[in-house]
Amino acid sequence: METANKSTTLFYTIALASLVAGAIAAVSAYRVRKGVDLEVEASIELDEGDREIIEALCSEPKTSGELISATRIQKTPLFRKLNKLVELGVVSYKRVGNVRVDYLIREAD
Repeated sequence: METANKSTTLFYTIALASLVAGAIAAVSAYRVRKGVDLEVEASIELDEGDREIIEALCSEPKTSGELISATRIQKTPLFRKLNKLVELGVVSYKRVGNVRVDYLIREAD
């Protein structure tokens, strides 16, 4: 049983690292296409909270309330982080009905 837990943890660690590397590559490509100074891009870093949000979204789309519960990040900082991740192209969102918004990992174009 312990081996299965280690394997699962290793799998998720590798998946998260791959996702973050892909996100960095996507941001870099986007910035090059848009003509943004690459030195500005170097100042953009994903902090622990950003990584927690990405990890929480790996399994399925979530609402902001579900993300607050999953990450324990308070509402205002969570929305700042989500806006940053949306702007970077790592996360996207879809509206469901009039009020609900689901956030999800952005699929490659």
